[in-house]
Amino acid sequence: MNLRSIFIGLVLLIPTTSLAIESKCYELTNQFDVDRCIVNENKKFKEEYDKYYSHLIELKIPVEHRDKIVESEESWLKQLNKDCENYAYYTDENSDTNEILKLECRTEMYNHRTIFIKYLINMAESF
Repeated sequence: MNLRSIFIGLVLLIPTTSLAIESKCYELTNQFDVDRCIVNENKKFKEEYDKYYSHLIELKIPVEHRDKIVESEESWLKQLNKDCENYAYYTDENSDTNEILKLECRTEMYNHRTIFIKYLINMAESF
């Protein structure tokens, strides 16, 4: 896979990926099951994100690039929390709904970030 292919794939995939927070969990009829499904979905996407981020950091890349990746990831995690706070802003801060909305948001954000990290891995491995 060459650099041009990776770039074109990234340009085509990211904008067409839905930014709306969607979940198959809402097809369930019982609220307890919906909530449990959202928690499990978040766990799954977070684990996938952790796996690919760890793989990226373990690649044989220049130290200065690794440092930039770590710095970028720290910034992204801060932004993730701010964005998800904003997503759940209109619900009572101490409510279950607020927590579920923040989990929904994090799930979607982890999914998108994992896609980006996969592209970084492909880029690093192609050189």
